[in-house]
Amino acid sequence: MRYLYFVATTGMCFSCEDKIEGCDTCTITAGGIATCSSCKYSFLMLNSLAASNKCVHKLNNCQIPLHEQVYNTFDTDSNGMPVCEVCNDGYFWNVTWTDSNSKVHPGFYEQCGYSIKDCLACSTGSHCLECQHDLLVSPSGSRCLAHLPNCALLSSSYTVNEALD
Repeated sequence: MRYLYFVATTGMCFSCEDKIEGCDTCTITAGGIATCSSCKYSFLMLNSLAASNKCVHKLNNCQIPLHEQVYNTFDTDSNGMPVCEVCNDGYFWNVTWTDSNSKVHPGFYEQCGYSIKDCLACSTGSHCLECQHDLLVSPSGSRCLAHLPNCALLSSSYTVNEALD
């Protein structure tokens, strides 16, 4: 059931989602200011720290399971967006960013192998920590390198010309 609120000063009716994106239940003052109390979709969580409350996306690939995530579970960045401290294996946190129209886009988890081919674990999208298929992490961490065939040295003893990395 969609709840509608009549605002006497404007003579108009509003739903909670009309006032706050993703909001299911709210209170709307006579002046038309809405305060959200629950989100409409299971992939959203209520940010009770924001003015009037708002619904923000839960953090996929965070070690905290989605069904346990509530907004106050997380620290927030300078834009008030939630940040999970520990991501699932094979993912890294891609920080909140602001586009040229000053719209703030929330941070998200990204797969290590998406940014660096064959990377299993990374600290950022440009720094791999572990490669798959017995590949070696380059000294700069920017890519995964193949072992040298027929080399007498153990791969742990390899050195790489940084200019080629």
